[in-house]
Amino acid sequence: MNLKIELDNGRMLDTYGNIVHIDKSLFDLMYNGVDISKLKVFPSEDIKKFNDFRKMYNKQSLEEYKEPTDSIHEYDKKYQDEWFIPEEYMKIDVLDYIIDKCSTEEQYQRVAEEYELFLKHDMINVLRLMIFLVDSFRKNNIVWGVGRGSSVASYILYLIGIHRIDSLKYNIPYTEFFHE
Repeated sequence: MNLKIELDNGRMLDTYGNIVHIDKSLFDLMYNGVDISKLKVFPSEDIKKFNDFRKMYNKQSLEEYKEPTDSIHEYDKKYQDEWFIPEEYMKIDVLDYIIDKCSTEEQYQRVAEEYELFLKHDMINVLRLMIFLVDSFRKNNIVWGVGRGSSVASYILYLIGIHRIDSLKYNIPYTEFFHE
């Protein structure tokens, strides 16, 4: 199995970002009235018995976790269609959106170089999602962090508002984000 990180209360995270529940966490959730029908569960004898019991009463079985066979890139691309991004954000011309925030030749040059890498890595929808999230945060007065990790190396993410670290001002190369 490809489970990498143990979370709290019997949950695991695989390398694709899927949360997989272990028996104990499921039963705790059920006892607390949580609908567990959409959760991915780690296959076990107890889960098999539970699913057999549910089938007897024509109830939906729990989905047992199956390790994805796609590469992480293929997996991400396949499931991007399930992201909740309103139609108006899917229509945004991301490059125009970002260029409108630039005023110097240095900014234009940095955006052009970074944008090529976002294109190369097929991450334009990620930028659309980030624009939607930042707009939603602002609209709902939600506070988010000033920035951390390698994301602060991206000037484009700074212009979108994901973080507040001007990577041009502090001479942080975008290769810290893309690892090219």
